[in-house]
Formats: sequence, structure tokens, C-alpha cells
Amino acid sequence: MTLVAQRKVGYGKIDPELSRELFIRRALVEGEWRTHHRFFHDNRKLLDEVEELENRARRRDILVDEETLFDFYDQRVGSEVVSGAHFDSWWKQTHRTRPDLLTFTPELLVNDNATAVTERDYPSVWRQGELTLPLTYQFEPGAEADGVTVHLPLTLLNQVRPAGFDWQIPGLREDLVTALIRSLPKALRRNFVPAPDFAKHVMRGLESTPPDDKPLVELLEWQLHRLRGIPVPRDSWSYESVPDHLRITFRVVDEKGRKLGESKDLEALKIELRSRTQAAIAEAAGGLEKRGLKEWTIGELPHSFIQKRGAQTVKGYPALVDDGESVSVRLLDTPHAQQRAMLGGTRRLLLLGVPSPVNSIQGRLGNGAKLALASNPHGSTEALFADCLTAAADKLIADAGGPAWDEDSYKRLRDSVRAELYDTTADAVVKVANILAVNHRVNERLKAIGNSLLLLTGLTDIRAQLAELVHPGFVADTGCRRLPDLLRYLKAVERRLVKLPEDPHRDRDRTSVMLRMRDAYDDLLADLPADRMDEDGVAQIRWMLEELRVSLWAQPLGTPYPVPSSGSCGRSRRSAERLRPGSGCPARGTRSGLVGLLQHRPQPGQQLVEHRALAVVEQVERLVRGLHVVADSSDRGGPGLGGDHDLDPPVDRADLAPDQPARLQPVDQAGDIGRVAHQRLGQAAHRHRLAQQHRQRLGLHRGQPVPGGDSGEVLVVGGAERGELLDEVRLGGRGRWSARCCS
Repeated sequence: MTLVAQRKVGYGKIDPELSRELFIRRALVEGEWRTHHRFFHDNRKLLDEVEELENRARRRDILVDEETLFDFYDQRVGSEVVSGAHFDSWWKQTHRTRPDLLTFTPELLVNDNATAVTERDYPSVWRQGELTLPLTYQFEPGAEADGVTVHLPLTLLNQVRPAGFDWQIPGLREDLVTALIRSLPKALRRNFVPAPDFAKHVMRGLESTPPDDKPLVELLEWQLHRLRGIPVPRDSWSYESVPDHLRITFRVVDEKGRKLGESKDLEALKIELRSRTQAAIAEAAGGLEKRGLKEWTIGELPHSFIQKRGAQTVKGYPALVDDGESVSVRLLDTPHAQQRAMLGGTRRLLLLGVPSPVNSIQGRLGNGAKLALASNPHGSTEALFADCLTAAADKLIADAGGPAWDEDSYKRLRDSVRAELYDTTADAVVKVANILAVNHRVNERLKAIGNSLLLLTGLTDIRAQLAELVHPGFVADTGCRRLPDLLRYLKAVERRLVKLPEDPHRDRDRTSVMLRMRDAYDDLLADLPADRMDEDGVAQIRWMLEELRVSLWAQPLGTPYPVPSSGSCGRSRRSAERLRPGSGCPARGTRSGLVGLLQHRPQPGQQLVEHRALAVVEQVERLVRGLHVVADSSDRGGPGLGGDHDLDPPVDRADLAPDQPARLQPVDQAGDIGRVAHQRLGQAAHRHRLAQQHRQRLGLHRGQPVPGGDSGEVLVVGGAERGELLDEVRLGGRGRWSARCCS
């Protein structure tokens, strides 16, 4: 008969020896014990530190085994201790005379072969400027955070730069160099085997270089070239082949240490958490943000906001932000975001306080201009005029040194914009009308050609180009200064369409050249952080590609610099010197635009950006310099434009003067030349005869003013003896026109 079931009894009385062993092993060694004894907690903390050291070094032979710990306790704990209660009673008496009897020491826990693992090689923090960022280590292959993790407070995320993180911590740097050498293509990699040996040689050469000074792969290339005399192209490195634990993980945490986001791509993490970062910075700034502004009532707007919060320094960048019907002051996370927002916010505030010239300009347009402007991609003429007004305001703000940061400078800026806004907007409207007229002709010609399989490659490329050139918002995106270039690019497309059916194979060859260049540029964009997409250097490369199109398909239209151009070569070399970090060559002079690509060094996976940019620039300029080889001989003395070719501009700038009635410029004489000049001719003799006839009829000689014109001028490209045809008629001001001959 069972009197009491499941009653627990002390096993120490049954088997004291086994009970003592179980207590030491389970409670003291493995830590399965809740107690207040200080030595126990100190020992557990020291064990955690040694385990962390193993995670840092990615080794499991640093901490001594459990048998060593068991022997330590077995030799010191009294033989009468068979349970927690017995231990408490024994320790109460023993610790009075021997308080450190059961306390671990680092020498006890760490094996002799782990002396090389130091704080210098495996630091606890990462220092970048004034920032001190905690580091943690995880040795768990396959886990997302395997390796080194940098902990970034949300309010500091906008201040952290990618520079230096590509070097890894010193303890893992040699492994990283080895993995990078192994990532090279086989044809190149076989020159550097065995990779670990070359990595050791390289590491000796890197000892004197600070991690923040240059990208790791740049010095790695130099060292490998020094060792074997073999150059390593920058695009040979493959970070995708590098093990994950050798790439630093970035973890963003809030004030309570909770994880908000984690990634090995710092720039992507910044973009993902941008709104939360701005909200956190704004919360720290208190009442700095304002909304619903329609006039400048904020005094002076600081360029930056800095506030100490404990050990952290919160930094933000105040800016005017365009809200549509009003403007707000917000605290943004980066200077790039501030710069972009300030232009839009200042423009909106100015347009709210300055009378719009749109209605006046619309009322003075002639029918030809209205018809051209109606064929726009915006969906309505109102949206198109708003786009022109935006572009005009942007130009005036830039010319006046804007945007404004205080009330006095804003008032001066407003007065300047008010005085020039009508003329600048009207000028933009004239240029846009011409652009849309040519764009309409190009699209009509595209429809007429159809979708022939033989021409499909060229037609697809042209349609993609047109979508980039003329789209909703293209006026402000292009900018007032570049609108004449945009017109020239569209005319180059028109010339290309005329020649495309005549020699599709030649067009396909040139298209392949262009597509290779475009692919290189797309690769550059893919690696650029989102907040750098609108930098001047990126845009300049994009427009260089358009100039290359002009040189490939419409050389008579010309480019901003001669072909070949020694000046262009010089600019390319200066650009190359500025684009190559650590080239050792100081920049001779400056080059606008491209230098901006290197204002911030990208992180691993993005550090090839500046070199890809350089490659794109050099390829473009090399192709432009060699166009006399690339260009087919049919571009010289070839057929002129076929079909009807409307005069440009369809409206003269003088037609939009506030005190003049709307009218179109008479162009009878020029139109006669244009119609004949744009006839499609099949043979060189026929072209020569017609050209001579029209020169005789008008009494034209090389470079001679046109009879009956008001100081008109004939611009001739090439020699008259080759029988050029007038292929372009330009209107320039009231009663002025000139003609350009095709070669």
C-alpha cells in the first residue's frame, strides 16, 4: 500500500559521493543554479567573456573544457557538500578566511595556445571620427549575423560613413585578403597561389596604412602588382564570393537596445530606416520643425543641428521642404537630402510669393507654338507650363546664389526671381516648343517605319532613348541650360531614323557600341547609393553618352567640344586623377561634376563605383576621339534628311515679349531652302547638281550673307566643292535666320 507518492527526498543520504559530483557538475560547472553567492556570478561573467573571445577568433579551443572546471571545484569544495543547502552552510564559514577560494582567473580558463587573441586584433568598439560604436561577435556559420556586428544607435545612423568597414577588424583582415584573392577569375588567380601565402605578404605591406585612408582592394592591387608585376583590374574582385562572416553586419538599435534593422549593406540600411531616423532626430530637436509656411517667418535657418544626448551626439540638417501648397521646416538626416530639399522648398516659397507669368505667356503664343506644346508627355499644357516654370525658377535661384538661409537673403532672392521670371520662363517655353515639335516628328517617323525585324534593334534603342529624353517633368529634370542640347539630341535621333532603313547593319554595329556603354553606366547606377543618384558627376556621364550618340549618328550637328578634342583628353586625365583614390598624383586643376562621385567612399560591394565611373568616362571619351574610325564614310557626303523637315523654332523669342502681339516669324525664303535641302537624294552627282542650282538661284557663296535677310548668315560644314546640302534652317531673333549645310 502506497502511503505517500512522488515525495522528493535528499539523495545525499542515499549516495553522498554521486550527489556531490552531480552538484559540482550541474550547479557550479554548468551553472544550473540560482544563488546569491558573488563568486558564482563573477565566474559566469568571466566564462562569458572567454566565450566571446572564442566568437571573435572563430575558434573553439580557447576556453578550457568542463573537466578542468570540475577538477577546480572538486579540489576546493568540502567533501561534506552534497547539495545547495550543504554548500551554503560550508561556504558561510569558509569564505571568511578564504574569499577567493572559488573564484576563476583568466589564466585558468584560457588555454596556452590562445595568447595571440588580443583586444587590439579583436576590439570591443569601432571608432570612426568622434563616434564610438560597440562591436559584438557571433560564431555561428549560416546565421545572418555570423561574424562581426556593429551596433548603430538610430540617432547616429546618419553620421556613420561606409569608409573603413571594408578593411574588417585586424584579426580577420588576413582571412579577408585571402578570400579576396581567391575571388579573382581563374586566369588571374593562378598567378597568386597559394592565396594564404600571398595574403601574408600583402598584410606585411598593409601594416602602416590606416583603414580609413584608402579602400582595401586598391592597396591590395598595388601590393599584388609589386609582388608579381601583374596588374589586377578593379572589376576583377568579387565580394559575392567572400564568406559572409568576413563582411561586417550593421545592426540598428533604438534607445532600449531593441533591433530595428540589420544588413551587411550600410547604405541600403540607411535608406530602409530613413524615415525612422529623421523622426528620431526631429524628436531630439524639439520645436525646430514648422509646417504650413507661405512666407519666410523663421528668421535664420541653421545649416546643421547638433545636440548632446548622454554619450551620443545627435546631428541633423534642417531644410525647407516643398509640401505643395505650403512649405515646412524639417530636420533631415544627410547633407545630400538637405541640399535637394532646400532647392525645392525655396522654389515653392518663392513661387507662392511671386506672380506667375504663365497666363501672360500663354496669351502671347502663336498657333504654331500652341500646336507644338500640345503634343507633350505631361498630359496637359498646364502641367507642361508648370514644368517650364519650375525649370526657370531653378535656373534663377542658382544664378542668384540660392537657396536662401535667412530672411534678408531670401528677400534679395525673391526680388531677383520676380524681375527675371517672365523672360526666363518664356525662353524655356520657346525651347520646349522646338523640342516637342522635333519629338513629334520623330514619333511620327517611328510610326511610319513600323516594327521591322531587321530594324528592331535600332528602333528599340531609339524608343528607350526618347523615353529618357522626353517624359513628364523633363524640362526641370533637364534644366534650362541644357534644353538646346536636348533639341540637338532629338535632331540626332531624327537623322538616325532617316539613315536607319538604308543601312541597318551599320546602325546595329553602332547600337552595340552604345549598348555596351549604357550597360557600364547602368552598372554604375546599380552600385550607387540612392542619395547620390542626382549628383552632378552622375548626370554628366549620362549626358556624355548622349553626346556620343550625336557623334555616332549625327556628326554634322556637332558636340560641345571638338572631335577629336585635346581639351577633352585633358579633362579626362584630370578627371581620372581625381577619380582614382590614392593614385599618388595630385589633381591638376578641377573638373565640374565627376569629382562629386568621390565625395563619399562607398562600402564593400559599392567601392567599385568611382572606378566604374572612371571606366565609363574613359570609354566615352576614347570612342569620341576615335570616331573618325567608328563613323562610316557614308556620313560624309551622304544623303540629306528625307521627308518634310519643319523649321525650328516654330515661335520666335520676340513673339513672347510682354509688349508685343502674338505672331509667327515669316520664313518663306528659308522654307524654300529647307524643303529643297531636305529632299532625299540617292547619288552624289545628283546631290551636287541640286546644291549648285540652289546656290546659284540665291546667289550664295561660301560664308556669304543671305540676300534679303536681316544680317542672316550661312554656316557651312565641309567644303562647297563636295556639294553639301542645306539641311537645317535656324531662326535666331526677329528677322534673322541662318542655314547649316550637311557634309
